[in-house]
Amino acid sequence: NEVLGKTDGDLWPGETARKVRETDTIVFEMGLPLEVQESAEMADGTHHWLSVKCPIAVPHRRLLGGMSVDITERRTAEAALCQANSELESRVVERTRALTQANANLQAEIAARQRAEDTLRVSEDRYRIISQSISDYAFSFQMTEDGSTFYDWLTDNFTQVTGYPAEDFLGKRNPFDNYIHPEDMP
Repeated sequence: NEVLGKTDGDLWPGETARKVRETDTIVFEMGLPLEVQESAEMADGTHHWLSVKCPIAVPHRRLLGGMSVDITERRTAEAALCQANSELESRVVERTRALTQANANLQAEIAARQRAEDTLRVSEDRYRIISQSISDYAFSFQMTEDGSTFYDWLTDNFTQVTGYPAEDFLGKRNPFDNYIHPEDMP
């Protein structure tokens, strides 16, 4: 009874009344039921309704019947879900950007390491060719704090020049000690 006999303008503020009247007019013109979502500013904020409006056939009168369900909470939840979705999409875009950059950095690092390996391989090949072509022998050793020596590299000519097998020297502690007469040892 609170709405009986009242116009849209009596029930709603200006712009809301105009929009409600607009959909009411569409229902009368079509002569068919219409489902529509409507919104109105209320004292406690914007409210949303899902309304079904239909013309009521009465001779010589235009009557409108309908039913509305308050969907404000649903619309608020939908808006929150859209916001969360948007934030998630932004995070995915940012994470994808970061992963793309990390991948590019790794690819650059791999390429740099590959170039370094190629350079080292060429250097080792040159070193090997030089060491094989000399008639003498060459070696590399490390000396520890206690004065011990460890040979870590010998050319192929070592055995030919010295007569000693290379495996007796490589990686062994003070390998020449085995070939020095005890009276000649310091």
